[in-house]
Amino acid sequence: MIFLTNSMKQDGALIENLEDSGCSKKFINSYLSLKESEKTEEQMLNLLSKHREKLLQSIHEFQIKIDCLDYLIHKVKNETP
Repeated sequence: MIFLTNSMKQDGALIENLEDSGCSKKFINSYLSLKESEKTEEQMLNLLSKHREKLLQSIHEFQIKIDCLDYLIHKVKNETP
């Protein structure tokens, strides 16, 4: 039987949360390295904020594509044969 310490459980939950957030293995390793080397909270927050900005940019790019499709759908529906 394997016993997990609270720290191991927390790291597992942290990794799962980072994966669920779309973080790459490289990103996760960078984050964990910062955490293990006891870097400042500011450095970890900076890394997370950069990933958030990247995700937000993706949302904006998809919204533009959706808007284009909505325009085409509207145009097709309103064209007279």
